[in-house]
Amino acid sequence: MTHISERYRRRADQFESKLAAVTPDAWNRPSPCPDWDALGVVRHLVESSQFFLSWVEMGETGGPAVGNDPMGAWRALRAGVEQALNDPAVADRVLERSMGTMPFAQFVDQYLSFDLVVHAWDLAKAAGIDDQLNPVDVREVKTQAESMVEIGRKMGAFGPAVDATDGAEEQTQLLALLGRRR
Repeated sequence: MTHISERYRRRADQFESKLAAVTPDAWNRPSPCPDWDALGVVRHLVESSQFFLSWVEMGETGGPAVGNDPMGAWRALRAGVEQALNDPAVADRVLERSMGTMPFAQFVDQYLSFDLVVHAWDLAKAAGIDDQLNPVDVREVKTQAESMVEIGRKMGAFGPAVDATDGAEEQTQLLALLGRRR
């Protein structure tokens, strides 16, 4: 499952680079996610990571609170996810959850890694920083989103699609599919 670990690391690097560019005055700015500001986007990723890690008894990372140190909280949870993905006994553990039955690493790939791409953009928009995403990740996440768009909308994870102009580049198409305007 090294490809999953490598993909997670690449996407986490992209998210972390956006996180590092957030200025102190931007944490309370609204994000494209309803009811979340920039700090709320980070909090969501940290809490989601904790939740997934709790499935394999690794939820306690000892990191700081998101509100006190967003980067420290993120890095602690990221390290926990990477540790889990790099341990075959954990990564290959098959789990039965409401979202399906699959190895832990596949849950990370399908949900956490997906979120890293989308929420890197959300964080960038909220903070007013460069919102360009890795084109490889955009393509992969767009393909994944297309296959689960209906269930994503039913779960409230995706907003209603918005129109993207004909010929729009792939990142704009992905965001429009998920209910976001670039």
